[in-house]
Amino acid sequence: MAVINGKVSYFKGRVSLQNLRDFIRNIFPNNVVQILNDDNLNDFLTGWSDNRVRALFFTARDKPPVRFLLPAFGHREKIATGFVNTKSTSGINMILRKYNINRSKDTLIIVAEESNTSIAIVTMQSLSKGSIEEVMEANQYLMLPRLSSQTFFDDLCPAESYVKHRKFCVILVTKKTADHDCYRSSFRSYVQQAPTFQDRVRFTYIYRETQYQFVDALMNGNSSSEPDENTLKLTILWRFDKKQMNYEWVEPGWSMDSQRNALTRENLEKRLQQLFTNTDRLLYTAMMPDLYNEHSLGGLMGLLVHLSGRFTDWCDYLFLIFSNMDFFTWSIILFAVGTMLRFGLLSLRQLFNEEMEQKTQQGHGSASRHGCAQTPSVNYNSLCIYELSNKSYNDLVKCAEGCLTVTLLVDHKLQDRLLDIFTRAVRPYASSPTLRFSYLLLDKYLCWYRQVLDNSDGQRVQSSKFNIRNSIGTILAINGYRRYYYIFHSKCPQKWTQMVNCGHGEGLFDSGSNSEDEAEEVDTLMEGLENWMDKIFDGMVRKIRVSHWPEMNHSSLPL
Repeated sequence: MAVINGKVSYFKGRVSLQNLRDFIRNIFPNNVVQILNDDNLNDFLTGWSDNRVRALFFTARDKPPVRFLLPAFGHREKIATGFVNTKSTSGINMILRKYNINRSKDTLIIVAEESNTSIAIVTMQSLSKGSIEEVMEANQYLMLPRLSSQTFFDDLCPAESYVKHRKFCVILVTKKTADHDCYRSSFRSYVQQAPTFQDRVRFTYIYRETQYQFVDALMNGNSSSEPDENTLKLTILWRFDKKQMNYEWVEPGWSMDSQRNALTRENLEKRLQQLFTNTDRLLYTAMMPDLYNEHSLGGLMGLLVHLSGRFTDWCDYLFLIFSNMDFFTWSIILFAVGTMLRFGLLSLRQLFNEEMEQKTQQGHGSASRHGCAQTPSVNYNSLCIYELSNKSYNDLVKCAEGCLTVTLLVDHKLQDRLLDIFTRAVRPYASSPTLRFSYLLLDKYLCWYRQVLDNSDGQRVQSSKFNIRNSIGTILAINGYRRYYYIFHSKCPQKWTQMVNCGHGEGLFDSGSNSEDEAEEVDTLMEGLENWMDKIFDGMVRKIRVSHWPEMNHSSLPL
């Protein structure tokens, strides 16, 4: 495994010296070293506007050796590197003649702003990594470098609190336009012949638009400007700590007037000599903001590059893991993935079915809640009573989510009289949004009622005792969606405090009543109903659960 520039790379394949060399060579970004030929040499040499010197490495190899890649990568922010394969028979003759290169030896050439002039040349039979590193370290800046990032600023203008050892930067404030190229060029010409000042002075320039925060700090927040539009500001700067700078302006500034520039040079050199021989401080002091990194990829492009790098890292990591797995491990992983997919699909299918069922039930429930318009009903004493039949069965029972349907069992003979008594008894509960009231004609649906009892927990039906007469007046409070109901029968004894017995429907199939007494008993059939309804809301009545709701067919049992 190797980590370079924050990117993790994993070695793949058989371990050998050549494979390891190839692995190390391939982990470097492709743009670290540019392959040079006669066609792209000039573009490479004249690209120093990126604030980097140029390093050309000549060797008789098809690919750049690792001993050159390592220093090239380490100095990539300040040195752009190019590689020439001297074994090539075409496309490099002009380069070889230009620099008088010996094909059989390694050569390293450092070029600054002047593409026809080399600032360093090293030729050996085989250049070592240490030799390459040493040459690059000593020649990593242009003749007139730009303060293009905080790194450049820290290196070129280091902080020094001790006055006798302080170092100075001479900064030319320019604009990032072609019109100011001539100013930078003339200032560079002066730098080439200026005194060295014991290597305690660095000459630089800065882009005013790009590093506007830094320039504003120099001008104390006032961007007013140069004496005239043809004269640029020139400053001497000393950093006495990492966040504060001491500086002053050199008059009359830098221009294209040779006489004025001569005066500026004289004033500059005189002031520097004074600063070296005494402990005078410069005129102005300011807090120093960090410089903007002009070489970074900002905004969306930088984010995309970062995300693509992270994605590549994950792909390499997964490839390494999977490539080292044996058949048994693969089998386990595939089995586990298949099992998870199976359970996932089953869960999704179940959720889908439940959602569809819920939507269907909501549709029916909506229709039920507007039942006066959807389900046939009659009004008794201004109370809406629905007839429970095969047409209204779904709305009132099967799909009545969140509703309790209180249903009175009647026959044709006593229908009107029983419904009148029923409406008077349940009127106090008519305002409840969870209650609906209905009646069931036993003449038509006695079989359905019996099937409900057959499907109920704890109910036993004796055929000899089951008839319409013994079922009239029974009340079912049905929760169709959750498949349970409560039962109230008019022939229950008046022991309403013991609701468990009523839950079992005592006397429900008692055939001891005479037809002569039936009419007299009708008026007292609903006694205790209000108390029973209250206890339903209090949760004191046992729920009788059904396995399923039977289909409601138009049929009846013999009387």
